[in-house]
Amino acid sequence: AAVIGVSGYNGAFSSDNYVLRVKVTPPPTLPTCPAVPGLGSATPGTLPAVPTANDPSVHTIFLVNRQRLVGLYGASEADSLLGTSSMLNQVAADPGVGGKILPVDGDVNVRNAYSAWDATPCSVDRANGVVRAINTLVTTYRAKYPNLKYVVLLGTDTALPMWRQQDLNAVSPEVDEANDLAFTTSGLNTANAIYAAAAQN
Repeated sequence: AAVIGVSGYNGAFSSDNYVLRVKVTPPPTLPTCPAVPGLGSATPGTLPAVPTANDPSVHTIFLVNRQRLVGLYGASEADSLLGTSSMLNQVAADPGVGGKILPVDGDVNVRNAYSAWDATPCSVDRANGVVRAINTLVTTYRAKYPNLKYVVLLGTDTALPMWRQQDLNAVSPEVDEANDLAFTTSGLNTANAIYAAAAQN
């Protein structure tokens, strides 16, 4: 049931009859969402050892997922980003940045969370499961970096998913944006993670 309140502008009122028209927009279609193969088949990155003592020189953590980057762009492109002489490593090594690169796929719990998400990529809960697994991993390092200020994610939502938060706003909620993303679904035949997140508000 819904309750609709009608009030006059600036307290105006009238006993005349009026007509109230309501348009109900149906929820967006959520088409089938096939599993995503091949994004976790490459050799995972190697995590640095967790320091035994606090390291005050680290101000920035760069989160990457080598397996996903290889699956999305190929091994040579991924290695050009993550290699020892790459721009990323040069930036991280700058004392002003104080960077530490964490290939999150080096953690088995993170890889398992990604595998579960890839099996059902439109699942909000499984996308959030990846975020939780990454957060748990990062927590083990954060405890040793007392001066940490920045966490930088490298990659799209497919590489490092954003947290899916239910939109409780009644005015222009996220579900209203699903139709604008329908062009990514091959005519509402194949869903994807971003469209599904909007369609599920």
